[in-house]
Parts: sequence; structure tokens; C-alpha cells
Amino acid sequence: MSIFDYFRYKVIFDKETPHNTRIQVISYLGMRKMTSEGITQSYYYKNSLAKEGYWKKAANIIKAKAPNAQNILFLGLGGGTAVHYVSKDNPNAKLVCVETDNVVIEACQKYFDTDKINNLKIVNADAFEFLADPHKFGISTGFDAVFADLFRGLFFVKIPDFDMFLKQLKNLINKNGLILFNYTFKKNDESSVQKFMQKIKEAFGNLDSEILRGRIETDNHLIYSLLK
Repeated sequence: MSIFDYFRYKVIFDKETPHNTRIQVISYLGMRKMTSEGITQSYYYKNSLAKEGYWKKAANIIKAKAPNAQNILFLGLGGGTAVHYVSKDNPNAKLVCVETDNVVIEACQKYFDTDKINNLKIVNADAFEFLADPHKFGISTGFDAVFADLFRGLFFVKIPDFDMFLKQLKNLINKNGLILFNYTFKKNDESSVQKFMQKIKEAFGNLDSEILRGRIETDNHLIYSLLK
């Protein structure tokens, strides 16, 4: 790569998809990132911005709260950033990631090295269909940790039946297992996240959270519970 390529803003992957409308992978200043409709979804895991973001913080929570996790589920792949960090922390664990968008999976395998994560199985399926019947997708085990990172653009996906969603998650988690959500909300508007947190507390009986302040219009709220 020449010095000019390093400084050039370059789209190296560009595909339309019915799920995220348009997925691009952009290379700039030695960085690589995935965008959906121009909104940054993830950075390549070796980039400093990735290590400063919620992906690394989420991995740290899993490491601290579920240090002996042997089976870990990810709902949403993004650029595979969090998966890389969790895999490094848990090299002997079995990782399953459910991603509905085959274009995202393709981009991750080509440009974000998810194909090099030996302990990872990617399931190309809708997360809600997967939760309704994991056996249909070849999953018969429970999980010691689950990370729900489900987005459309900037925000967490709309869930048709939130109570059922939490019940299905609870059924998948082993005793003393961890459930972790990445919930994004607009700055100075925490009412929606408070409602979200209250539902989780009612379902799981306990709750903790960490806020990662964003640089622009949104903040990330990492919300987690341990199933007793």
C-alpha cells in the first residue's frame, strides 16, 4: 500500500441489501469500517477507535461477569468487532453469532477476519426466528453469556413482543449466565432506555449498566443481568 492509498478515502465493498439497505466497507487513514446507509456500524477490531468503543467494553463485561463461559451467543454480527475481542478472552469457548444479513456476513469474512475466528459459528437467520426455535438452526445447548447487539441504523431494533423476546432469551441462558444488551439512545433523552431497563429488571430480577458517551448524537448503554 502506498502513502497515497493510506490517505485516500476508498470504498472497498459496496452492496445493497433488503435488511440494511446498503452496506459499505470504507478504508481511510489505515482504518477500516463498516457503514449502513452512511452510519458507522463497526470498526476493524485492531483499530484504536474499535478498542475505545462499546465493543471492547462489552467484551470486558463478559470477561468480568462470565469468566468461565464455555458457550457464548451473539445476536447481531456488525463488523465482528466484539466477537474478536470475546474470542481472544475466551479461546476455548464455543461462539455462536446470529446475523440476518448475508451481505454483512460476506463483508465480515472478506474484510474483518471473522473467517479466522476458529471457535465461531455464524448462523444466517433472523434473531427472533432463532430465539423462537434454536433447534431449527442446529443449536441444542444453553449459553453462559448472550450479547444482544441488534440494530437498524443508529438504534436498537423494534421488537414486536418484548416480553416474549426476554422470555426466549431467559430460556437460552444457563444458570448464573449473563445477558448483555447494547442499547443506543439520543443524548439527553434517557426515558426510552429507562423503560427498556425496567423490562429487563422485571424479567431477570437484577440489573447493572455502563454508559459509553458517544462523540455525536447518541450514547451507548450497556445493560446486563445475571440469571440466578
